[in-house]
Amino acid sequence: MATNAQIFEVRLAVKDPLGYIAIVEVANATALPSSPIAQTLYYVVAIKEYQAYEDGAWTRQDVAISNDRISALYDLYADINKVAQKLVNDLLIYYGQIAAMGYKSTSNGSESFDKQTLSDIISFYKALRDSFKEESAETNGSSTGYYAVTKKPNVGGMDL
Repeated sequence: MATNAQIFEVRLAVKDPLGYIAIVEVANATALPSSPIAQTLYYVVAIKEYQAYEDGAWTRQDVAISNDRISALYDLYADINKVAQKLVNDLLIYYGQIAAMGYKSTSNGSESFDKQTLSDIISFYKALRDSFKEESAETNGSSTGYYAVTKKPNVGGMDL
């Protein structure tokens, strides 16, 4: 079972949710700070929810991938790059489904709300996935299965 620190590390690596650079664990809702750190997401263990401080109040922050999914993948692969690579593929599917539901730009008086296009989201996560593939390839060695003798052979009673 992966620890919360490992789950948070993976979650920050795949940018789920987007916009946060740190995740802090607190025991319960009363332990949430009165002056939170900017761009920090808080995980409340008692209710198993992520909380963000927005507009002067604590609000629940939705995430695309559950902690259980991240933990299961971390237990399976035990490598953050491989877990992140798998999760980025899941995020591509998730955001593709949202775009298919018609999540489009709207305009409301003097304010305009522009949502990211599907191609922007896909290119972002594909680039992120490719970077994890490159990092994983750099850190993994390969074994050819050959056995090499590193000692000089003894021929005719003498070492060569």
